[in-house]
Amino acid sequence: MSERTDPTAPAGTSAGAFSLDSAMLPVVWVGFDVMLLVSPAGAGVAVWLRRQAVVPLSYVAATLLICDAWFDVSLSWGRADVWGSAATAVLVELPLAVLLIVRARRVLKISARPGLAAARPAGRASAAAQNAALRRPRISARQRVRPGPERGRLTALGTTA
Repeated sequence: MSERTDPTAPAGTSAGAFSLDSAMLPVVWVGFDVMLLVSPAGAGVAVWLRRQAVVPLSYVAATLLICDAWFDVSLSWGRADVWGSAATAVLVELPLAVLLIVRARRVLKISARPGLAAARPAGRASAAAQNAALRRPRISARQRVRPGPERGRLTALGTTA
């Protein structure tokens, strides 16, 4: 078996196409880093514009952050900078990924409520106005409309109509 032959490589290819010292590796990392910058920026724009595209963009950004943390730690294993990579992963990348997932799940939970489209205020309302619109109004026993055979209909104040 020659030095350039890899038994796991497809027929007709050499191990050079699969090695880490490939000439294309910097291009791959630059592309990954660009995606890692664009996906959270896209999620941020979707949050700013209040679009539900924030859900898939947040999951993509969180997945890329988790992968980046894994790659940084595993590729620096056994070297002096492993502690810096581990600290960056634990203190920055993984908490940001968890935050993105939690916020995306919250958006899904809020959007799954029945009657949300009718209750959503028009325009860019404050968070308090949105929360107030999502709450069900509380109706007291006197305010409930209960028609009776001898009383007719009750109005909202409890008097007969």
